[in-house]
Amino acid sequence: MDDEALIRAVLDGERRSFRVLVERYEGLVFAIVRSFFGADDRVEDLAQEAFLGAYAGLAGFRPDRGSFATWLGQIARNRCRDALRRRPAVAPSLPDEEQAASSSSDDAELFERLDDALQHLPVERRVAFLLVEVHELPHEQVAEIEGVASGTVRSRVSRARAELRALLEPEMETDA
Repeated sequence: MDDEALIRAVLDGERRSFRVLVERYEGLVFAIVRSFFGADDRVEDLAQEAFLGAYAGLAGFRPDRGSFATWLGQIARNRCRDALRRRPAVAPSLPDEEQAASSSSDDAELFERLDDALQHLPVERRVAFLLVEVHELPHEQVAEIEGVASGTVRSRVSRARAELRALLEPEMETDA
């Protein structure tokens, strides 16, 4: 059943059909929320808030303005931005050279350093980078979710790559 048929069913009182939409798009919603908050405790709550907001506003969904995935993604993004305004995330500090030199070079450590570096990016660049590079969403879909041009998403991803390289290269050199 396609999204529009499921939405009509929900609006006709068949609430179980919304469960299908949740299962279909939970990966997208969690990807968006994690791109803002990483492994923070707020991730599940914010994802749930996004789905509750979508359920409550389902009658306002306009398929002529975009896909359900994009609409839901915008709701998730807005919930995350609201949460950041209420309680800003504290970015972890990057390890100093001494800590980086003494750290092992295994994959887990590398991913931890990457996560730390990601937290130092401006939220718009971090979100674009994670959605495009990690979750493999097309630039156009990220642009729709973010409400910007796809060129802006490309620029944000490019700048995020450069900033991550700059943050991680000194650490990589000390590990060698």
